[in-house]
Amino acid sequence: MKNLKQAANALVLLLLVAVTSGCGGSNAKKLEGQWNVETILTGSQLSGMAKYTEGMPPGARLSRVTMKGTANYHASGTMNHSLELMTMTVEAEGQAIELAFQGSMSGTWTLEGDTLTEVTTDIQMKPANELTTAIFAQADPAEFEKMFEDELDTTVSTIKFLSDDVIEETEQETGITVTMRRAH
Repeated sequence: MKNLKQAANALVLLLLVAVTSGCGGSNAKKLEGQWNVETILTGSQLSGMAKYTEGMPPGARLSRVTMKGTANYHASGTMNHSLELMTMTVEAEGQAIELAFQGSMSGTWTLEGDTLTEVTTDIQMKPANELTTAIFAQADPAEFEKMFEDELDTTVSTIKFLSDDVIEETEQETGITVTMRRAH
């Protein structure tokens, strides 16, 4: 179960990275509104997630992470995000398994210069495919809830590019860069 928790935490981290934004100043106005998030990470892009995959069985490796959803930033400094689908592919002994989740999160955001800070105060996640559902059906439901409690925290990113239609940001702890596009 520890390995599954680490895998789930890695997926939630990607959601946080992809939707981290803030408010304050004229750039904040550019961030307000709804943004589409669609990300695929493979190979060296996953190196920032190493601490989240510790404890995986020998020979197992994270090979692919995908995420699709929306990020909503409000002028009030609150945010809410919807995760349509997030997957993580783990390979071991020539076989690959795909864990999938859906969910939502909410909290607050601030922007100071090019530093985005997001504080997540609520997160709701659930399995989104048969394999993930079966794996978590064997676990205590409270254990599934606990997996995401660690993600109720602060994430800081640096804005690399910001326009009316595109945000590119890099999460400071992992170095993972994500691009979001304004929903029209």
